[in-house]
Amino acid sequence: LVGVGSVGTKVASACRSTYGSFIPRLSYLAVDTGEAPTFAREDMAQLFHVNIGGPALAGATFCGVAETLASKDVTLVPILKNAGLRAQEDGQAVFCTAALGGGTGSGATPVILERCRSLNPACYLFVVATLPSVNEPSQSHLNAYYGLARLLRSQKEPLADAVIIVQYDRLRRLRGVGKGGEELKMEGLLSTLFRLL
Repeated sequence: LVGVGSVGTKVASACRSTYGSFIPRLSYLAVDTGEAPTFAREDMAQLFHVNIGGPALAGATFCGVAETLASKDVTLVPILKNAGLRAQEDGQAVFCTAALGGGTGSGATPVILERCRSLNPACYLFVVATLPSVNEPSQSHLNAYYGLARLLRSQKEPLADAVIIVQYDRLRRLRGVGKGGEELKMEGLLSTLFRLL
């Protein structure tokens, strides 16, 4: 499970803390710009982290900047291998989550999927992405549709085998109930969706 950008890393962390012990073969990778996020240190499942661009790029960026940084990042392929992506293994799947309005999620997600496909051409690639709310700035919508266009139409074929798009305004209104009766909000709902997938 790869969380890209600040929202994606929060969802990956929520999945790891909720389902890490139930799905032992699942690895978690957080890809973001800026400072490394702080995660709880449970030993349930391994969490790998890639910080592209250094701390100077923390915050929203234009998607082209994040795409360039991810393309040039020499640690991305080795960390994907360390997380368990192997060309020799059939039936591997990569689940990726990102908010496409941010520069990191929109720009780095297509690069990550390309790297995954090059490491294991037979792996399945799934993306759950959030589009910005209607009142977010134009830059967020530009980033989102650029990232979405890259996911759906690359040089040869779509980058992902399946893409699920959720608009942030609708996701914010959704609520769910977990097994323990607790209310599930955004990260909890998305982590439950990943477990179902």
